[in-house]
Amino acid sequence: MESEFFETLHESMLEGLRQIIGDRGIRALLFNIELSQCLDDPEIFYRNLYAVFNEGAIVLEKVIAKELFRRINMPYMLRGDFDFERYNSQAKKRFVESQRNLNCTQL
Repeated sequence: MESEFFETLHESMLEGLRQIIGDRGIRALLFNIELSQCLDDPEIFYRNLYAVFNEGAIVLEKVIAKELFRRINMPYMLRGDFDFERYNSQAKKRFVESQRNLNCTQL
């Protein structure tokens, strides 16, 4: 189930980035960072984005979080200070729970 979540997260990252910086921007970004290495650690992802986009990294993270929540059918509501790691953790927990529930109903 975790590998499915990370695939969904990866797709959300690419789509969120595509929405803001486009395909050429993604290619340039991937030249500077290895996206797959960032999947397990949102802090590393943020640091890499920040190194390229400075304060603009938070905007990208918000778009990615919103896309991730859309893909797992979870309402996205910004509450308090944005923390990508917290949103990512919530999404992962919800995704794993929904997959377990889906597997139980199919038995």
